Amino acid sequence: MKLQILEPALAELDEATQYYERHERDLGESFLTEYGHCLDRISRFPDAWSFASANCRKCLFKRFPYAVVFSVVDEVILVIAIMHLSREPAYWVERV
Repeated sequence: MKLQILEPALAELDEATQYYERHERDLGESFLTEYGHCLDRISRFPDAWSFASANCRKCLFKRFPYAVVFSVVDEVILVIAIMHLSREPAYWVERV
């Protein structure tokens, strides 16, 4: 499947990566690695994740309090948000 990432999701990824890198050296890189693992799991098993809304699913990071919110549309995995799990849970709904 093809992967597409919305601009706001890229901005969230960058913001979180920078935050963790400021917090501890190489922690931002670890965050990006975990993001890559999420994308790999999503690509292999797109229907395996719990629903975040009627049309979107979320794949939880294992090490960080984040989830990749995505939707599958016509064989395209659309990443909608890189959501922090302790913040407003439905802020990204308007992106769908």
